[in-house]
Amino acid sequence: MENRFGIPKSDYFIENNNFYTGSLFLFNYRIDAGGDMIHATVWYGKMCLAKSKPVAEKDFSKDSDGCDKALNWLEEQYQEHIKHLNT
Repeated sequence: MENRFGIPKSDYFIENNNFYTGSLFLFNYRIDAGGDMIHATVWYGKMCLAKSKPVAEKDFSKDSDGCDKALNWLEEQYQEHIKHLNT
């Protein structure tokens, strides 16, 4: 699957407990591996997460498979966002 979000490989999260934030136009996301799981959050708009209301959140296992599933979920969320923009 194409990684349109530029998210680093799984070891960035699994081995180093890092987080990663980014945006694609007004679609914003954060992937956080600081705990026992990988937590993904999506929000819309120009503001940072602290000043916004998340539209979707989901936890994934903290392993390579979980990273792949998080990326797939993020793509699904992005496609939903695009669908709503076009209606």
